[in-house]
Amino acid sequence: MIRFLLASHGPLAKGMAESVKFIAGKDANIDTICAYMDPAINIVDQIEQTFNKYDAEDTVIVVSDLYGGSVNNELMNLLQKRKFYLIAGMTMSLIIQLVLCANEEDPDTAIKTAISESRSSIVFCNEKFENLDEKEDF
Repeated sequence: MIRFLLASHGPLAKGMAESVKFIAGKDANIDTICAYMDPAINIVDQIEQTFNKYDAEDTVIVVSDLYGGSVNNELMNLLQKRKFYLIAGMTMSLIIQLVLCANEEDPDTAIKTAISESRSSIVFCNEKFENLDEKEDF
């Protein structure tokens, strides 16, 4: 089974998961880690508890909010102990692309495709607006 784990500083991961499920479907197998919401809960424990729910044969794709942030760094440390895919730079476009194409392609190809597609969705709209012909509507 393909499983997705979204991990963030604060509640971003939960909100992102809810929005993606709204668009891509409720059966997207998305778990979340919202780190540092409760000072009594250790991020390493949260990560271990979540991974312990997965079967050994599951394909796990993890998306963290910020490359180099503490959440991503703890997940990077776990790469030495467990097999999973880790992507930093959470966007809704990226997660939707992953959810929609993960079952159709091998994980490496799906991840590379999703990253490529999501990069093209980051647009400076003011620049696009300034370059529009006056007759064009958008």
